[in-house]
Order: sequence, then structure tokens, then C-alpha cells
Amino acid sequence: MSEVIYVDHSILSTFSTCHEKGRLSYVEHLQPRGGRPPLVFGTAFHAAVAAYYTSISTKKEPVDVSRKKAHAAFLADVRKAGPGVLPISADSEEKRSVERGLYLIDAYISKWSKQDLLWEDVLRPDNGEPYIEMGFAVYFMDWKGIPVVCVGKIDRIRRYRVDNQLYNWETKTTGSGVRNYVEQIRPNHQITTYKWAAQEFLNLNIAGTLFDVIHISDRKVDGKFPNGIDIDKDFARVETRRSPTDVKEFLFDLTEATTEFLTLRDSGKKRWHRNAPSACFMYGGCHFRDACNSNLNPRILEDKYKVERWEPWLINPDATKSDPVTLPSSSIVEPVEDK
Repeated sequence: MSEVIYVDHSILSTFSTCHEKGRLSYVEHLQPRGGRPPLVFGTAFHAAVAAYYTSISTKKEPVDVSRKKAHAAFLADVRKAGPGVLPISADSEEKRSVERGLYLIDAYISKWSKQDLLWEDVLRPDNGEPYIEMGFAVYFMDWKGIPVVCVGKIDRIRRYRVDNQLYNWETKTTGSGVRNYVEQIRPNHQITTYKWAAQEFLNLNIAGTLFDVIHISDRKVDGKFPNGIDIDKDFARVETRRSPTDVKEFLFDLTEATTEFLTLRDSGKKRWHRNAPSACFMYGGCHFRDACNSNLNPRILEDKYKVERWEPWLINPDATKSDPVTLPSSSIVEPVEDK
């Protein structure tokens, strides 16, 4: 196979929300220089959750040991982003700080320790490892004779001891209120993607998804909340399910959005439609606002952005059954961050 077009669930949100944002990301392959706090914090917290459950559930290690491993995983991911991306103190103007992250890990563990007894990890038959950060690549359409493959990562797959069924776990950090965020559970094509992928790629029957939400507040670290965290309001877990009809409709939308994107990509147009202003301020603000505000001033683009090719085959070496492929730059679609 000499050519493959890769997309992920973000083609349904980023491109559909603003065509120009899709072009800058997916065709020009622009990424902001330096780490962005929401992405760095969210990735680091995911690493902490994965380390904690691997330790306490799979390896059966004590809570204190598991907590320390979660802290270490969080800090290791923050260090990868480089110095200064996240402030140290929870009293900083930027609420996504190292200190607040460590406080949130401890509060998360305390909040869910009893409920976690009802869940167990499922081990992969091929290597005995739990289903954590499972990369996948599933074919879903052709474009002018070229296969189009949907890729992504499933956070975790676990078994619920009460009904003995398998569930995807989808962990999300958000700066908005938990209640408002949970309302995004349906429709949510990202969750449907993982349900579909678990069946197609892993041949697993997933009963539902546990939407695991963590709120990052800007509360001061004092007074009623010594660590700035309200353990009753800053966390939520909600179950959601997807029917065969949901999956069918998701695939329809995915195919339509991908077809529209590839049609525009092949048109050679130098600029695409902007759906401002609502798209400019979603999820804490679009990272291409500086580019658009300057009308794509070359000096601004060079100063604030870098060209970085998306290579999904490096996400998980086991994610595809074929040999690595070489892709022309025009056929690469780049993912956006976990929000």
C-alpha cells in the first residue's frame, strides 16, 4: 500500500466548525510554537490516570504507591512540554498549573476510590497488558481509489463487575463547569468513534462509555477549599450508550465531512471559508486567531507557528496490520487536541 489518507473524529468538529481552521491544520500542517496549557495539562492528567489505574488495578499495588506513580506520570508529561508552559503555583493567573494538577489527582483518587472497586481492567490476549491508550486504524471509505482510514486512541477499556460488560472510559479535563460539559455527551461523535473502533479493530462488544469529567477551576487556594477543589462539584462520571443506528449515523456524517474536506483540499483554493466569530472562541479559543487576525501575515505565521507533519502510524506501532506507509503531504489529516 503506497498511499493512505488518515482522518480522525476531529474532521467532524474542527473542519465543520471553520473551514479555514481545517485548512490551516490539515493542509498547511500548522501548529503553534510552544505548548498550549490546555493540551499539556490534559495530556499530563491522562497520563496520571493511566498510571494510577495500571498500578492499583492491574498490578494490585497500594494506593500510596499508585498515587505516587500518578504524580510522577503527570510531572513527566509536563516536563516534556518544556519549561514555562505550565506555571508551578495554583495561585497563578493560568489555572492549569502543576500544583493544581497534583491536587486534582489526589482529589480524583479520593472521590472515586469506592466506586473503583466495582471496575476491573481487561487484559489483552496478545500480550497480557490492559487496554490503555489503544491506538486504532479502521478503513471506512475510498477517495479516488485511495483508502481513507479513521485513526484515534481509546483511553481505556474496563469491565463493570455489576453487569460483567465492557465499557470504554473517556477521561476529559475541562475549564467549563462539569454540568455544562456533561451535556455534550450526546450527540458526541468522538465517543461513537471509539465504540465503533472497539468493535471493528479489537472485535470487542462495548456496552457503553463512561464519560469521566474533571473540572479545572480558578478558585483560590484558601478558605473553604484549601486546595481550590470542590470534590462534590469538580468531578462527574456519566454513562452513555450507542446503538447500531447511532454508529450508522456517525459513519454517514464522517463520510460526508471527509468528502467535503477532500473536495476542498483538491480544489487548490488558497483560502477557505471562515465561520467566525463563534468558532474563534470555542474550547478556550482557536489557536489560529493570530493567523486570521493578521490575514495570514507571513511574518506572524513564521513567528507563531511551525509546520509539523502528522504521523498517526507512530501513535501505536500495533495500530495497523500493514507495513508503514509513506504519505504525500497533501493526503495527511492532522488531529486536534483533546478538549
